[in-house]
Amino acid sequence: MAKNTYVYTDADVWNLFSNYDETKEVADYIMKKYPSFFSKKDAIMHATRLLNDSNYTKQEVLSGNADETIDLIYKAEVYLARSIRNNEESKVPFKPIKQHKPIITFKRALTFGLAVAAVTIVGKEIKNATKKNDEYVNISQNIGMLTSLPDSEDYLYKRDIVAQNTYSLGNGNYVYNTNQMALDILEFSKGNNDLFSLALYDTYYNMNYDKLRNIDDVFLALKINAASENVNEGLNNYNYFIEYVLNDAVNNGLVKKDSKEYQRLLNAVESYKMAKLKVDANVAVYNNLNDSDQLAINDLVDFVGELRSILGDKYKEAIVTMVEETKGR
Repeated sequence: MAKNTYVYTDADVWNLFSNYDETKEVADYIMKKYPSFFSKKDAIMHATRLLNDSNYTKQEVLSGNADETIDLIYKAEVYLARSIRNNEESKVPFKPIKQHKPIITFKRALTFGLAVAAVTIVGKEIKNATKKNDEYVNISQNIGMLTSLPDSEDYLYKRDIVAQNTYSLGNGNYVYNTNQMALDILEFSKGNNDLFSLALYDTYYNMNYDKLRNIDDVFLALKINAASENVNEGLNNYNYFIEYVLNDAVNNGLVKKDSKEYQRLLNAVESYKMAKLKVDANVAVYNNLNDSDQLAINDLVDFVGELRSILGDKYKEAIVTMVEETKGR
């Protein structure tokens, strides 16, 4: 991206020019994975870090073995660039915390350039994360493949729904196409309520900024685009994502409807809904809630990770089979 303060070391420069053809191929791969996001200069920088610091080979990168690290670089760049511009970030954490928290820690402790350089190191550690986390990454990728054409770059590079629908405005800012995200969720689920919820939660999980505001936009687009006869009860009865989550958490036994905890969460949802009616559409409602309601909303969206895990475990084999059926078409 444009405002990158990373300074190449002598070793970086030597390796860059000694292996330029190899580095350029990796840079081209990065730029194809996220078109219109990385400049050629920044793609070269990240390619250099992948090949030198993270010890990937060109073959490993081009075969997709470094995709998770590249995805982390992309997410870190979006997060860090928006932070530098002092744009509002949603305070609500997203799951799994273990996968993303190191990047936030680096952002707070180091300069922008050093943080980006460190991402490849963090990514190398995450490449060796638990099998469970790998399965969740695979689910995101497989959902993305099932919402893209088999001969498209989105399919080839296994972009998740959010990555497929993130666009550069050309001035360092990025925007989500939330309407297309909704259409992709509907395309993937094809009337299956569980798959609908899985894709919805997976989309929330993969968002990088203003998560609640953006997922509410997706939720509204779902209500507009879905044929009424194919819409599940939750989508028919609720107007906001967190209402849907609370209902789903009850249905899956994560919280009891007659408990004080449920009442606490419900009160926060009602506060959220009231605040939503009073603020501008471009303002994050979360920041207009009191501390108690913010804490409750944090606890509520923690259920998203659990619900995604439940549904992911239930349908992962079926989803893999669906993806295999698209190959060779």
